[in-house]
Amino acid sequence: MLQVYDEILGEYLAMPNVDVTVATGLSQRPYDRVKFYYRLKDHCAFVRGLASVFRTVLPRMTRDFPDSV
Repeated sequence: MLQVYDEILGEYLAMPNVDVTVATGLSQRPYDRVKFYYRLKDHCAFVRGLASVFRTVLPRMTRDFPDSV
């Protein structure tokens, strides 16, 4: 999946006058307590609050992609 992310980001970074913001909560540490996960309800409103100009927001998680590229 990291290869797919790399390709997607590479395409955007190659575009002129385009800024890319990546937000992640990824970690690789084991956790032995109850953990609650929070997800934005309105991703566009969040990005708008950052004063960013954007066309659309496509929230994705690794599980949203096929197993192979």
